[in-house]
Amino acid sequence: AADAVMGVVEPMATGIGGDLLAMIAPPDSMPVAYNGSGAAPLLLKAEHVQALPGGRIPERHVLSITTPGLVRGWWDMHQRYGRLDWARLFQPAIQAAREGFSVAPVAAREWKIFDFVLHRDPVCAALYRAGKPPQAGEQYRNPELAAVLEEIAAQGLDAFYLGRPAQHAEQAMEQMQGLLRAEDFRRHKGFFCEPVSASLGEFSLYECPPNTHGVAV
Repeated sequence: AADAVMGVVEPMATGIGGDLLAMIAPPDSMPVAYNGSGAAPLLLKAEHVQALPGGRIPERHVLSITTPGLVRGWWDMHQRYGRLDWARLFQPAIQAAREGFSVAPVAAREWKIFDFVLHRDPVCAALYRAGKPPQAGEQYRNPELAAVLEEIAAQGLDAFYLGRPAQHAEQAMEQMQGLLRAEDFRRHKGFFCEPVSASLGEFSLYECPPNTHGVAV
């Protein structure tokens, strides 16, 4: 519920286009990790990367866009550990998106910092007010996001991975010469796994394993 709200009130930092990584520490058993990171598009080949300068995908390049894993992660976590009704969890986020919220000072500052990203796509520019980011304390509404969250709340993960978001993402990618397709959404799976761990004196430190940077911690 909190994660869904954060995607509404801090869209420059998180949201349903992203991924989910989690560490769960049940009181009566060992910690469990969840990897909800999305794969690269099926259409992405080594030649696409090798043709770029330095053989690397630049930051914010259209080929850097991967399959969103967040919604599936919410679903998988709720299936195993959830106790409240699925639809109920989304009501605060839906309300904030539909009725509006007061933009926090930190969010307003970062919204302005990342404004340059918004101008690259006309739909994104209109949705997140490219060139005129909200000021601290200003009310901001996102009815389009509210509608998607309502579909996820009512229909579960299929609303996202088989529904409008997947279809619209494919259309947008085709227009931008991107490679992400609805099939990538359909195929996405997350998984629970054993954390990596290390002893630290009398304590044990647990982190999500690769493909995360948990081993660096």
